[in-house]
Parts: sequence; C-alpha cells; structure tokens
Amino acid sequence: MSKIDVDLEEIYAAQQAVYNYIEYQKQQTNASTTKVEEMGTDWKGTDYERFKNKWTQLTNDSSIASKTQRELDSFSTYLTRCFNEYDKMQYDLKNIAAGLNG
Repeated sequence: MSKIDVDLEEIYAAQQAVYNYIEYQKQQTNASTTKVEEMGTDWKGTDYERFKNKWTQLTNDSSIASKTQRELDSFSTYLTRCFNEYDKMQYDLKNIAAGLNG
C-alpha cells in the first residue's frame, strides 16, 4: 500500500495566497476604475472617450483579466475542497487507527 503525504498547512497557505491575490486584484481594479471615472470630470473629448473605452475593454467580463480572475477563483475553490477532503480523510483515518489499537 502506498503512502500519501499531504501537508494541509501548505494547501491552506496556497489557497489563502490565491484568495488574497484575487482580493488585491479586485481592489486595485476598482480603485483604477474610480480614477478613470474621476479623470472624466476634467478630461473631455474623444481622447478621453477612447481611453475610457480601452479601460472598459480591459475590465469587462470577456477580458483576459476577468477570465484569469475567474480561473483563479476556481483554483481557490479547488484548493479549499482539497483541504477539506484531506482534512476529513486524516481525521477518519486517525479514528480508524485508534479503534484498531483498542
């Protein structure tokens, strides 16, 4: 029988790192969107509209940035599921081992 060695702390740390990066990215994107909108109060004309349209393309749901963020969200969810399953497995195996020792 082979042994599976799983470090739950490493899985948890990876999940937290991905989650924190996602949250940081969202905060930075929101702050930048606010700045772009604020620029429109003083910056008028077609060049601002082109700039704003480009920014909108970078942040809309079909952009690479948004798709990457969704993939990272999915990965974070996967890591959480892995952590929970391995944690439960370890708990169950400890209980089985305790029962064998009588």
